[in-house]
Amino acid sequence: HAARDQLENQTFFGSEHTMAYMDVERDWNALSNETQDEILTLIEYSNTMACPEPEMWLMYDLNFNVTNLILASFRHNPEAPILFTQWMPQLEVYEKYADQRERGFQWTWNDVEAADVNELKKYY
Repeated sequence: HAARDQLENQTFFGSEHTMAYMDVERDWNALSNETQDEILTLIEYSNTMACPEPEMWLMYDLNFNVTNLILASFRHNPEAPILFTQWMPQLEVYEKYADQRERGFQWTWNDVEAADVNELKKYY
C-alpha cells in the first residue's frame, strides 16, 4: 500500500526529479518556444546522438548543467568517464551554453576538480 501511495504522489523513485515521472506529451508545452526549437534543431541536425527517445533525454537534461555533467564524469572516473551521446550536441546548440562554445570546449583539470559530482549522482 505504501508503494502505491508513493507512485501516486510521484515519490516512489525519490523526491528528486527523475525520468520515471516525465511524459513528453504532457510536459512539452510547459517548455518555452526557444527551448522547444533548440530541442527540435538538435534532434534534426545532430548526427552523434544515439539515444532512444531523444526528446525524453533532452527534456530530462534541462534540469542539469550539462557542462558540469561532462566535467564531473571526468572527475569521477578520469580514466574512463561516461559521456552520454546527447551531451555535446546540447553544448553545440543550446544558447545557455554559448560561453562553452566561445571557449572552444577547452576545459582544464582545474575545471574538472571544480565540478560538482553530486549533480552527476542526481543525474544517474
